[in-house]
Amino acid sequence: MAEKEKTDKPKVTFLLGAGCEVEYGIPSGADYKRDTIRAVNVKDFIKSLNDKEKNDILIPNNGTILTAHSTSVLYQTVKDLSDGDLQKIYNFDADQLTIIKKYLAYKNGEYDKQKDKDEIELIRSSFQEIYCNQFYLPIKDNESFEQSPYLNSFLKEGSFYSLIDSQFNYLRNPGENPDECRRVIKLYYATYLSLLKGLSKQQNFIPSGVTIQEKRKNLLTMLDTFENTILSNVKKTYYHKIKEFSSINPSFIVTTNQTRFIEKIFTTGDFAYVHGKMDLFEDIRTKRVDTLNNFSDEDFIFPFISVQSGVKPVICSRQIHEYEKATNALLDADEVIILGYGVNTDDEHITNILRERLLSKKNSITYMVYNDGSSDTDKISNEKQRIEKVMSIDITEKIKFKFTHKFDEVLSELSK
Repeated sequence: MAEKEKTDKPKVTFLLGAGCEVEYGIPSGADYKRDTIRAVNVKDFIKSLNDKEKNDILIPNNGTILTAHSTSVLYQTVKDLSDGDLQKIYNFDADQLTIIKKYLAYKNGEYDKQKDKDEIELIRSSFQEIYCNQFYLPIKDNESFEQSPYLNSFLKEGSFYSLIDSQFNYLRNPGENPDECRRVIKLYYATYLSLLKGLSKQQNFIPSGVTIQEKRKNLLTMLDTFENTILSNVKKTYYHKIKEFSSINPSFIVTTNQTRFIEKIFTTGDFAYVHGKMDLFEDIRTKRVDTLNNFSDEDFIFPFISVQSGVKPVICSRQIHEYEKATNALLDADEVIILGYGVNTDDEHITNILRERLLSKKNSITYMVYNDGSSDTDKISNEKQRIEKVMSIDITEKIKFKFTHKFDEVLSELSK
């Protein structure tokens, strides 16, 4: 009788993101992006896990993944902002605003490339000067972003995807594209270090050991220690509430997080890691994916995780299997609950699955909007408009929006 009662209940899939791990001290999406762009202390960390004497892969230097010519980053960041927002967020003066408007007009094809050649060159050089002086050089020189609101906003909310996406193609032939691959390697390790610092609460992290193999094994051991320590200290989180719910309701978890809290809390295996895991790495040459300690000294490896970008190039049969599990869970569930995850264009592989679910008339998606208990109804309205724009479909009556402080009530209603 009890088993029949369980199967009669709706199948629920939880789509979980970084917001579920804020209580563990893991950086949220914006902080994660900032750490990735700054790429502090990546060089020594990469050297600790790869034997330079046995490889011809270039070790990246410390410092930002940006270059002096990465003006596309500023262009993408400002193109959808109003004049008021440009002044409020980034402190542009009147002359700078004029240059930015002209640059946007140039990118929109409003100048004749032959007739306005000289003016275009002046616009481009002036725009690059704004980018370099106000953003690139302060970031490169590691100036204190905490003291600069506009610099902090740029690091946390800027659009870096064109810069990042343009680098991935070079992974096809790392030996022929050493400089470009070095930038990609830096990107992945900077992302990994952001997660690792959140777990360890250390700023300069180098695993102990004399040999490369010792350092790799010690990193896995310490990763275990960090995660287990956090789990022992933080007992009541969204994960624990979901576990309690799942003990009596058929459930599946799709996570975009790369920590291993999910598999340590939920031991049934009913979960899918769609963005990789922190114990997995990839050999840049053979593309083999395995746990960190299963590589030889000759293998040049980088973390097998997805970074914040418009494309997800690191793929293998293992990850395809994770996508398959996630796809089935998101499309077949009676209910989907999105928690701690923002539906965005940079995760189109997930957005497309959610859109397919809605268009197939399985309208049961509940989207939890972060709220501390206050009655800020505008947050739901704004989030609905944002997601509708991302999905390019009418989501009215297709997605139910609830505040996160009502999460227990949502679970209770599904348990009836």
